[in-house]
Amino acid sequence: MPVAAQVGGLDSALLVHSSARQPAAWPYISAPSDAERSLSATDARLVFAGHTHVPKLFSLQPNGVAVAAVPKAGVETPLLAHRRWQVVLGSVGQPRDGDPAAAYSVFDATQSILVSHRVAYDHEAAARKILAAGLPHKLAHRLSRGI
Repeated sequence: MPVAAQVGGLDSALLVHSSARQPAAWPYISAPSDAERSLSATDARLVFAGHTHVPKLFSLQPNGVAVAAVPKAGVETPLLAHRRWQVVLGSVGQPRDGDPAAAYSVFDATQSILVSHRVAYDHEAAARKILAAGLPHKLAHRLSRGI
């Protein structure tokens, strides 16, 4: 079982790429049941992940059921101390939620507040660089649609 550690002032937090459950398999956290499985694999109060490229919050309710929410850019979301949280941060590159803007979040550990952000960037120039590098066309074309 992955154990939470204090990392840069984050007490009882686990930072993973995909999930606390079977991290080598890279499962997606996109549904409440995925978040429940991830949270059941650790004692961490907060699990921060990326991988799906879609920003989403899951709050584990007292009955063990996770409830999903989509964080709104620029809005403070308190991660209440009496709940456990699976936080999917989004993606600075290759967003997949229909919004081509880069997505990232800032967590204030002293107040337990998460703020998600979206930042527009020149995705057309990025797509040209992807194609020039010989990478797959779908990686370039999805940037303008955010999928």
